[in-house]
Amino acid sequence: MNKVFGLLRLNLSLCDQHIKEAEYTGLASPMLEYASIIWDPYTANLSNEIEKVHRKVFCFVTFALI
Repeated sequence: MNKVFGLLRLNLSLCDQHIKEAEYTGLASPMLEYASIIWDPYTANLSNEIEKVHRKVFCFVTFALI
């Protein structure tokens, strides 16, 4: 997932927020949902790793600073 985020960040860094949101909902969000269901993080550490990637992508898309 970090590779996909790197690709998004590289190619979409100068794009408007609505384009980033479309790419997020079309590419990153389904991958995160798939990872959380299939990977089934049974420890807090694994769950935190998925959430960390999700927060990074969300902050990039919304220009938020968390």
